[in-house]
Amino acid sequence: MKKEITAVCILVFILAGSLLNIRVFHRITGSLASEIDAAELCAQSGSWPEAEEKLSACISRWNSLHGYTHIFIRHTEIDKLNDALEEYLGALLSRDISSAESRYFFLIKQLESVAEMESISLGTVL
Repeated sequence: MKKEITAVCILVFILAGSLLNIRVFHRITGSLASEIDAAELCAQSGSWPEAEEKLSACISRWNSLHGYTHIFIRHTEIDKLNDALEEYLGALLSRDISSAESRYFFLIKQLESVAEMESISLGTVL
C-alpha cells in the first residue's frame, strides 16, 4: 500500500508541475503576442523606429527566457519562432508595410502554434 501511495503522490506532483508549466508558458506567449501587436500597430501608423524598438525589446525578452524555453519547449519550435521574429524584424527594417503585415501574421500564427503544442488536450493524453 505504501508503494501505491508514493506512486500516486509522484503522479500528482508531475500533473501539478505540468499544469504550472502550461500556465507560465501561456502567460509568456500572451505577453509576447501583446508586444508584437504593439509593434504592428506602430508599423501600421508609420512609426517604423518605434515598431523596430518594440519588436527588438520583445526579441530581447524572448532571448532572456532561454533557460526556461530550452528545457520545456522543443528546439525545432524555438528555432521556428526565432526565425519568424527575425523575419518580422527584417520586414520592419525594410519599411515595407505589406511584407511587415504578412510576416506579422505568420509570427502570430507561429506563436499560437507553439502555445497550442504546449497545451493539454484529449489528443495529447491518449
